[in-house]
Amino acid sequence: MPPSRRTSRLRGRTSRRPEPWPRPGGLGKDPKRAKQRAVELAAVDPDWNPAELGWTVDWQRHYVGLAVLLKDGALLTGIVPGVTWRGDDIGRWLLRQQRDFGRLNPEQQKRLSELGVKPAVRARTAAVPSGGKDWGGARRGGVHAGAGGACAVRRAGAAHRGAAPAQ
Repeated sequence: MPPSRRTSRLRGRTSRRPEPWPRPGGLGKDPKRAKQRAVELAAVDPDWNPAELGWTVDWQRHYVGLAVLLKDGALLTGIVPGVTWRGDDIGRWLLRQQRDFGRLNPEQQKRLSELGVKPAVRARTAAVPSGGKDWGGARRGGVHAGAGGACAVRRAGAAHRGAAPAQ
């Protein structure tokens, strides 16, 4: 029996009784039977319930798509936005995973690392040379010592307390 048919039967879905997916408690109302089905599903596919692993079905589907593409001979550098697998844009998903690598849980990071995925290297912004004035010091200290003495530096969005400004 094909795994997909077996998985469908274990979940309790039949073609005669269409129900929306996902169903709450989709393994049946009987707790004993639901537990047995969960054990059988885990034997077929240990990742059958990604919620228990800490990620969504969408993440799992994209991960499997990436693994299949790499297994079929694609290079990681060749998987760019627009490369799809079964309708999912794996390239765009891969860029998001690399960008947000630190937000993934350790198991997700491990699985992606096994496929050769590494966190994106963030470009550092170049320091802007100052025109003789210490604007960096003004941002840090709040006072700018320019020609003619010290003056208070206003910060955008800062709430001003005290007297209203002179007009």
